[in-house]
Amino acid sequence: MSFPLSRSAAEIVEIARRHPQVARADIAKHTVLSQQSIHRITADLVARELLIAHDPIADGRGKPSPGVSLNGRGAHATCISINTDSVIVATIDFCGAVLASATLDVDPDDPNEVVKASHAEALKQGASLDLDANRFAGVGVSMHGFRLSRDGAFMTPPPLSNWVDLPVTPLFTPIFGPHVFAENNATLGAIAESWVGHGVTTATFGYLSFNHGFGGGIVHEGNPIFGANGNAGEIGTIYSAEIELNRPRLEGLIRALQTHGNDIQEIAQLDDAVRRNLPGLSEWLEEVMPQLDLIVRSLTAILDPEKIVFGGEAPRVLQKKLLERCAPRRPDRFGRTAPAPLLVPSLVKGDPALLGAGIQVFRKRILAKET
Repeated sequence: MSFPLSRSAAEIVEIARRHPQVARADIAKHTVLSQQSIHRITADLVARELLIAHDPIADGRGKPSPGVSLNGRGAHATCISINTDSVIVATIDFCGAVLASATLDVDPDDPNEVVKASHAEALKQGASLDLDANRFAGVGVSMHGFRLSRDGAFMTPPPLSNWVDLPVTPLFTPIFGPHVFAENNATLGAIAESWVGHGVTTATFGYLSFNHGFGGGIVHEGNPIFGANGNAGEIGTIYSAEIELNRPRLEGLIRALQTHGNDIQEIAQLDDAVRRNLPGLSEWLEEVMPQLDLIVRSLTAILDPEKIVFGGEAPRVLQKKLLERCAPRRPDRFGRTAPAPLLVPSLVKGDPALLGAGIQVFRKRILAKET
C-alpha cells in the first residue's frame, strides 16, 4: 500500500468518515471537487480497499448513486499508551476499531523495558490477527505531560520521572521502524473524540482529559490544534501555585479516598469507588469544582466551542458527576441566558489516548496531515 494519499483523496476519505455510507453523488456537497474527479478518486480508493462501496442509494429522481464508507481493513496501526500505572498496547483498524489489546506486565517508568515489551506484544498481536503487512501504517505512542521538544521529549508526571527529557520517538524507532509518532495523551484523547466520538458531528470542541494530572485538547473545524510548541490545550498551566493542587486530577481523588480509609491505589478502581460513593468523593468534588469552572469559562471565552467534552481516564460515572456540578454561564446584563457550549461526557470507549495514538498514525501517514 502506497502512503500517503493525495490531498483530494484524503479529503474524500475524511468526508466518508464523517458521513458513513454517503452517496457518491452527495460528496460534492462537501467539497469543491467536480463529480468527475469524485467518481475517479472514489473508484481508486475502493480499488485500494480504503473505502467500501455500498449498494446504490435511491434519493428522488435520477439514477441511484452508490454509497461509500471507510474500510477498516484498509490499514492498521499499533498504539502504545504509557500511563502512570499501566502500559497498554493495541492494534486498531482504519475505522478506529480495536482488534487486539493487552496491558503489559512492565513498570511504566522503565523506558527500555517498555519499548521491548511493547514490541514483543505488537508482534504477537500482528501474528494472531494475520494482518497484511503492506497495510501497516505505523506506531503511535501516547505520553503524559507537556511537550519539551518536537522530537517527543516530555515533562512527565512524577510516576513517569524516568521519561523526563527523554526523546520518545527516537527511542522507539530503532526497534519499531521509522513511522513512530509520539504525542501528549490529552491531545490524543481529543483526536480520538474527533474521529469516533462527538467530533463526527461536532467540528469545534474543547476536550478535558482527567488523568493522573489534568490536561486538555482543542479541535477546531475538525482539526486538532497543536500550537507553536505542541502544547495547545495544556490547560493546567492556567492555575496559580496556590490552587494548582486543587485542580481536578485523578491523583487528588485517589488521595482523598485514601485519606478516608479506602484502599484505592489505581485509576482503574475509581469506577467502583464513585458508584459506591465512598467517603472522600463528595469533599473532593466540592474542592475541585471552582478550578473546573475556571477552565470551562476559559475554553468558552477563548474557543467558543459547540461542546466541551469530559474525557480522559475518568470513568463515565465520574465524568457525569463533574459536568452536572459545573456552574451555568452567567446571564447577560438583561438577565438573558448567554450562549454556552454543551457539556458532555466522552463517547469514546476504553482508553481514548490509546485509540488516539493509532488514529494520529492514520492522520500523518495516510491523510498526510502536517500536525
